[in-house]
Amino acid sequence: MKKNEKTIKILKYVTLGLIAFLILEMIYFGYRIINNRKNSTFYSGINSVIEIDKGYVAVGFSDAKHSDNLEFNKPGYIKPYIWVYDENMKITKEVRLDLGYNGEFKDLIKVEDGYMIVGSLEMSEANHIDSATEGVIVKYDNDFNVIWRKNYNALGDTSFNVIKKHNSTYFVGGSSIFESSAIGQDTKGGAIILEYNDEGKRLQEINHGGATSNGIYNDIEIVKDGIIAVGVKHKGTGIIYKYDFNGKELWHNYFGYTDIEGLTSITKINDNEFVITGSKLEDKNMTDSYEAALVKIDNKGKIVDE
Repeated sequence: MKKNEKTIKILKYVTLGLIAFLILEMIYFGYRIINNRKNSTFYSGINSVIEIDKGYVAVGFSDAKHSDNLEFNKPGYIKPYIWVYDENMKITKEVRLDLGYNGEFKDLIKVEDGYMIVGSLEMSEANHIDSATEGVIVKYDNDFNVIWRKNYNALGDTSFNVIKKHNSTYFVGGSSIFESSAIGQDTKGGAIILEYNDEGKRLQEINHGGATSNGIYNDIEIVKDGIIAVGVKHKGTGIIYKYDFNGKELWHNYFGYTDIEGLTSITKINDNEFVITGSKLEDKNMTDSYEAALVKIDNKGKIVDE
């Protein structure tokens, strides 16, 4: 075999080897990409939705990883989010509250000139380190431009969970407790209800439990003579409290052995009765086995059926 032919043959083998190596590398990197995608978690969720003319508005949280309209929140922060859907459930608009670190919207209502939305935000680096939030209420116009925003933090970790309108003001329910790095005594906080006017001025504060409680109001119902709130006091005790519109307690009741969320919603079914959702421990000796619960109460807070 001539020297040139031998050289060409060697080069062919080397080339084939390099091609085979590149194919293996491509297969390997493809596997790594697919595996990384499988093992990477991206977050979006809806907490509340209302029907509007020719569509729906939903609020929740997202990192925008799969958004067609907004950029991914590097390094993956989860932001308060609004989605607008048409009648066919196609997203027509996405709005993000781009403040602080992580956050989410929990509830919304439609008002004449826009929307009132509540939730929580990690506003500072200290909040982010402690995974603590401030409660936030935002008024948007009908095109989802911010008209005003108010934050609230009685103690170190606050969240607004629900908003309801009464005449010309708004009642907001939620929780304000110490962040994980803090301890102490304080009469503020616990399960909270705040009242705001249409300009964002805070008119009054109602609280139950204070700093010694991990109390939460998950939902409120406005009735003709006041507010009925449901939630949890510490772990395992559901709470039902009624206040007049000036914040005076009228009555309360407990629903024991719930999970950490307690009682989660209340709905008026007639002038004298309400249905509450929550959970109940199946057996007092089994601390990790819960059943879903529907609880009916009368207008004095007495449990009439469950």
